[in-house]
Amino acid sequence: MAQPSSIFAYMKEAARHIVRMRDVKFEPSLFQNYLTGTALDELLCSYKGLPKGVNYMVIGDPGVGKTTIIMDMLSDIRMISTSARVLFISAEMNEIDLAVYVQRFPKFKDLDILFIKADFSSEGGNVHCLDTLTEVFDSGWDVVAIDSFYELQGIIKEEENITLKRAESLLLALLKEQNEGHNDISVNTTFLIIQQVTKNGNFIGSNRLKHYITAMMELRLENPKNVYSSRNEIPEISTIIDGEDFLTNSIYLKWNPGEIELGHYYERLICSNGQVERVPSRDAMINSLATEQVNKMLALPGSKIMNRGFHKFRNAAIQAMNTRASMQELKYVSTFLEKFGLDAHKVEEVAPYRKELQEYTARGYDIDRNNAATTLASMTVWNLYNSVTAFASHNDIWPEEDGRRMAVCETAVKFLYHDRDIKNYIDIFA
Repeated sequence: MAQPSSIFAYMKEAARHIVRMRDVKFEPSLFQNYLTGTALDELLCSYKGLPKGVNYMVIGDPGVGKTTIIMDMLSDIRMISTSARVLFISAEMNEIDLAVYVQRFPKFKDLDILFIKADFSSEGGNVHCLDTLTEVFDSGWDVVAIDSFYELQGIIKEEENITLKRAESLLLALLKEQNEGHNDISVNTTFLIIQQVTKNGNFIGSNRLKHYITAMMELRLENPKNVYSSRNEIPEISTIIDGEDFLTNSIYLKWNPGEIELGHYYERLICSNGQVERVPSRDAMINSLATEQVNKMLALPGSKIMNRGFHKFRNAAIQAMNTRASMQELKYVSTFLEKFGLDAHKVEEVAPYRKELQEYTARGYDIDRNNAATTLASMTVWNLYNSVTAFASHNDIWPEEDGRRMAVCETAVKFLYHDRDIKNYIDIFA
């Protein structure tokens, strides 16, 4: 048991880290916000303008105008606060891409821009954008925009040969240092972070990233129609059960050198945590931009094939939700996971065949290949399916680019389509 003196010493040491805000001193200039001279000033902060030393995240669908608005903000801040140092970091677009923006918005031409160019072919890792960022940030910047965090995170992951989580941690640590003014001119840097979003409109990133953000700005189109289709079709939404909606008649357009392809696609659930698979169906392909060919392509009717494919999956999913897996099906899943190189412990976490077999044995049932199909496991086929696909898409055992992830998901989908075992079951889990 700890002695009273050591406890008091510990409490005294801990008290050194406790502060009262009335005792924390800041320079008054820290609370003089950057102004854009636009309506954004009223939206960014309750006391007008963009605060210093904070982090704003900007999310929205592709094409909604995230990059344009952020570059416009930087330009406006620079014009009003002429001494402010503002920087735009482009991890998604190159010089040619940005030249298009400058043609449309000439005021962007005077912005300082850092182009992040990954060179994954460099043996020995000669190119390290993390080092470049650290060096550039150390010179001190008032406002820095990053387009986009996810792309920058991915480049650092590849260059440093680390996980995405570790790359995120390194980036956040770098941003925190600059927020706190640890640079050559002791300026508290504000970051405007553009982030990609999922198909559901949620930003991509961990809870840690979410909690690190001071505020989030979401941009939406007033007209929700498909901005990439001249027909302006709205994708059809189909539902398996409440809360699980899927696009079933959306349009894709692929533009390759020498040809243009147009088609429909539907998305089907791979696992209940949101992982989906896109299933395309090509409707037409043209090899020139002749008016006749383009008009013919754009006049194509909606694809019924896509709806048929979705409804096949929907029917299999509903049946799986209402059907318990047999011990034979549980064994089947356990066996194919072993073939993908999982150790016995991990296989049991995903598909606990051996555990449930022992429970049957303990109750006096001898389960063999002759009666495994007529003996129930404890979980539904749907839960078993989701257990497998959740592991495949979210495990930290395999590298993210490992082909086994998709191979396991594809095998799970085939399992979902299997005819279910007969319905007269032995059930000790009822």
